[in-house]
Amino acid sequence: MTWLDSLERRFPGFAIPGLARMIGMMMFLAFALQQMGVVPVDKWYLSGRDVLSGEAWRLISFIFVPPSFNMLFLLFALMIFVMVGDGLEQEWGSFKLTVYYFVGMLGTIAVAFIVPDVFLSNYFLNLSLFFAFATVYPDYEILVFFVIPVKVKYLGIFSALYIAYMIVFGAFVVKIAAILSVVNYLIFFGPSAFTSVKRGRANYERRKKFEQSFRNDADPRHICVECGRSDKSDPDLVFRYCICPDCGKDGKAFCSDHLGSHLESIKKVTH
Repeated sequence: MTWLDSLERRFPGFAIPGLARMIGMMMFLAFALQQMGVVPVDKWYLSGRDVLSGEAWRLISFIFVPPSFNMLFLLFALMIFVMVGDGLEQEWGSFKLTVYYFVGMLGTIAVAFIVPDVFLSNYFLNLSLFFAFATVYPDYEILVFFVIPVKVKYLGIFSALYIAYMIVFGAFVVKIAAILSVVNYLIFFGPSAFTSVKRGRANYERRKKFEQSFRNDADPRHICVECGRSDKSDPDLVFRYCICPDCGKDGKAFCSDHLGSHLESIKKVTH
């Protein structure tokens, strides 16, 4: 990610340490305010129409929409969210995680103005964060419902299939949201995935050529058409090729024991 390294050197102040923890606390605050009836949750969602009407806070507040309004599921979801964010921050650093999340936010905001009459949450944005975690830590295990151990790579594959299903069969706004909200993942991991595919293809071609040359070396070069012996079964055997009319222009191989009898048969035919 050389371009990210360059950006980090130029704009180090853009990094937000502990980003996932701060967002998680704001999600819990939004949940509490909703439960107390202080601020209804529909004021937190992103809507292009409402932003244009003056509710500019929605450009930020949508990332604080709680993932669930059931306390048990909320705590589980926040635990996973913070774990994912902390893991990526430990691997990437605060700056790269901030850029990744910010690019995902821009994708969701773009959807809001493409389809201004819909209300958007942070669902696909947070899913893109999970995709990144599953890519960086594929063998990390989490306890689904606090009971079932599952490696995150399998959850990532399942989520990717769900996204693909939404893109193919979902409503127009869902298609756009699914595509643009995970553009950050494509930006971060697309080039390396393309390079891996190219490297894998090159390795496959190289291995194929090697196996082909190995097979060619293992196969006999000469096989007597009379007795079936070859230069592999009898390395000291001498072979000659005949290009008489019966053998054809490409010739047929004969070992030294049967070449003479073949030549005698040709003489008899010609006389």
